[in-house]
Amino acid sequence: ILFFNLKNNGNIRPVMAGTGHNVSGFAWSPHIGWISFNSTDCDTDGDGTYEGGGESGGAAPSGCPASGAVQDYGVAINKTTGDFSGWAWSPNVGWIDFGPTSGYPSPPNSPASYNSGNGNVTGWAKILSMGDDGWIKLRKQGSDGGSDYGVSIDSGTGEFSGWAWNANDTGAGIGWISFNCGNAEAPDCTNNYKVVTQLNSPPAVSNLTAPNWSYQQAADYRNA
Repeated sequence: ILFFNLKNNGNIRPVMAGTGHNVSGFAWSPHIGWISFNSTDCDTDGDGTYEGGGESGGAAPSGCPASGAVQDYGVAINKTTGDFSGWAWSPNVGWIDFGPTSGYPSPPNSPASYNSGNGNVTGWAKILSMGDDGWIKLRKQGSDGGSDYGVSIDSGTGEFSGWAWNANDTGAGIGWISFNCGNAEAPDCTNNYKVVTQLNSPPAVSNLTAPNWSYQQAADYRNA
């Protein structure tokens, strides 16, 4: 379900139901700070208000919206297709769309997507407030220059790892985004931050049968 919230300046802001999404936790950018992937990280006691700017395993990053009534949001991964959808939040640049549908600046021409075969995340997310300068690339392509990078998901634990990248045509932008404090040279592990997902579905039981006994047969079995 998609809702819109009108801010005082008249801009439309997308708000998604955080409890309906399977991605949570915090990422880190040296230039814009914390990025929250689910509003439930900011209201872990479920009382409908943010607690001091965020909650995440004790010492909480300040990556949540301002204190006050919770406006639910979140990011999701489709367990069948691997496609991302929904929004993350940065206090410094605002909403980050993980399911943009057009305007990609270079291959791959697709939103963020998870490959369950190799664990790689590819495609694009977008910082809405930055317009065409807000594109975030989740994995380097073979034709790209510069350092190798990419985001991955451990299929066993659901933990994200690696880096994404944002830079516009002039080389400016927010630069690197870390998805796990265990990344090499990650700047701050005091909060033990990471982005995680729940991709495994609960086991399903099917094709169960039961004997089609009459009342008399059941009584006979019990008394046998």
